[in-house]
Amino acid sequence: MDALRGLLLGTPHRLACDVAALLVAAALGVAAASALLGRPAR
Repeated sequence: MDALRGLLLGTPHRLACDVAALLVAAALGVAAASALLGRPAR
């Protein structure tokens, strides 16, 4: 959100930090979904 505000309003932001956090969150979401879908349905 801070990166988006920085891009839209031109305020200083930490783009690298925000992108890294987004990538980590996406990787964790994919891993969790994969673990849940990998279980056999009963």
